[in-house]
Amino acid sequence: MSKIQLSDVVDKLFEQFDKINDEKLSGDQLKEQLERTKSVVHIAKQITETARLGLDAQLGRDNMSENTELPTMLKLGQQK
Repeated sequence: MSKIQLSDVVDKLFEQFDKINDEKLSGDQLKEQLERTKSVVHIAKQITETARLGLDAQLGRDNMSENTELPTMLKLGQQK
């Protein structure tokens, strides 16, 4: 599994921006880079949404008391 950091995602997005901003690209090469950029942006969005979900979960957990009852779907890995 990849150990990518959010800073790596940002770097990759800027790399893709530089690639599609290259004035030497045209025609099929530009179309190929644009398609690749769409894929990178889609994956980056999923990575950042997952990171946000993890952060929100941790912040929520930090604000709960020990007696807080979690919804069943959030009790992953816990014994019933």
